[in-house]
Amino acid sequence: MTKKTLKEILSDKINSDELELVNRSFEIVGDIAIVEIPEEINHLDKIIGDGVLKLNSSIKVVLKKSGIHHGEFRTQDLIHIAGENRKETIYTENGCRIKINPETVYFSSKLSTEREKLLVNLNNKNILVMFSGSGPYSVVGLRQNPDVNIMHSIEINPEGHKYALENLELNKNYVKKSRVYEMLKDFLRSINKPVIDKKLISILNDLKVHFINGDVREIVPSLNLKEVSDVLDFLISADFDVLNFDFDSFELTDDRKSLMILFSDKFNFTGKIGGKTYLFDDKLSKSYLYNFLISSELTTKYDEIYMPLPKDAEHFLDCAFSVVKSGGIVHMYDFIHENDFPFESENKVIEAAKKFNRKVEIIETRKVGQYSPRKYRICSDFKVLE
Repeated sequence: MTKKTLKEILSDKINSDELELVNRSFEIVGDIAIVEIPEEINHLDKIIGDGVLKLNSSIKVVLKKSGIHHGEFRTQDLIHIAGENRKETIYTENGCRIKINPETVYFSSKLSTEREKLLVNLNNKNILVMFSGSGPYSVVGLRQNPDVNIMHSIEINPEGHKYALENLELNKNYVKKSRVYEMLKDFLRSINKPVIDKKLISILNDLKVHFINGDVREIVPSLNLKEVSDVLDFLISADFDVLNFDFDSFELTDDRKSLMILFSDKFNFTGKIGGKTYLFDDKLSKSYLYNFLISSELTTKYDEIYMPLPKDAEHFLDCAFSVVKSGGIVHMYDFIHENDFPFESENKVIEAAKKFNRKVEIIETRKVGQYSPRKYRICSDFKVLE
């Protein structure tokens, strides 16, 4: 008879009292299993780890939790107990490949269904992901919404930022489904130029999805365009490749838009929009220029904001209120005891809105996973009315 549970596999290796202490469930991230072993049976680490490997042939590594999530980056120490001696893996979620080290970057595979359901209807919108980690919200969002206008993602952990950039590269082909990609292909064919997929994909990835390494509180205020009327003369006289456009009178035909997008990595741009002069000289500012070219909207305001930091996210609501559009939607995560659901989290939103002179409408507060006995990870979805 095939042994189908971990306890059945371990039944002839440890005594019944010890067997009762073995957790039946564990988290799987890629080909890594992350187990929790009570202190009383720590001496059985290797036996339990080997049992997990026998239980599931797709698992190649078994790591044991050591302590709780800690520090500024909310990481958790993990101890190797069985299988290949590594902590990095590639995890597949909703058709996306996500490279991750679960010890150095906070990550929860348990939110995969939540991400799939939540990251919809984002085409033609400006999106901000706070606390973006290794980029799962961003890459899943791009896959499901290849025509998203811009998606800016902020992560303070440099390891998370490093993996986010790698994950964008792993999932770069999703922009091939966008209307702008087709527009660029058509333009190149019209002028008898070769269509180089790798080049077009790289340009659109740089312009659509921008990962920023830093503190949300410091980065959000800087998410704006730089007015350069006072330094424009210096830039033009210096050794810069600068193209000047007066967007207020310059006719933006599809051909001209295509040229500006295609050469966005080769030139800096200055342009007058709404009577103001702006410099577009880095990836962030060029993503705003791209957004203007495809939507005639030059804005630092976001249609939808994700705050997937269950601990203390409410302390960053002021940042969300400062950059969300009127009518925009915010998704704030929280940990909450079942006795306080949903009112505790909703009150945090309502009180913050009053403090920052915004009006909100709670759309829904949902349980998205159990964190511990009678305690849940939840998400409050709310609309900012004005």
